[in-house]
Amino acid sequence: MDILPPILEGHILRIQKFLRAMRQENPFPSHVLEEDAETYCHLGQWLRGDGARRFGQSPEFAGLLVRHERLHQISRAAKSLLDAGDAEGAMHQGNLLDLENRLLLAELLTLTGKSHERGKTDPQDSA
Repeated sequence: MDILPPILEGHILRIQKFLRAMRQENPFPSHVLEEDAETYCHLGQWLRGDGARRFGQSPEFAGLLVRHERLHQISRAAKSLLDAGDAEGAMHQGNLLDLENRLLLAELLTLTGKSHERGKTDPQDSA
């Protein structure tokens, strides 16, 4: 699980950059808006690779994939609205993106935390 924390840090930064870009404070980050970006962003690669190997059998894992894809769909919708001059609609999508991302992170941390807890042994077992 050593690789997941830096991937999550990068993911969180990318979402923050996207939200700032919606406010025209910086350019839009890469691997968010492109067609099928969810398959080649860092978190998407982890989810489809190591994440699927470790957690793919868990019922919660399929929901993570759907939520992650939804993040990219919302991002594309927000950018389209912004490009069309609908700043209010774009910001609504940005707020939805922030909410969905918080849910994704909570679900992912819960899933990986459960796995970590199952892997622990009772210290008294080794005594």
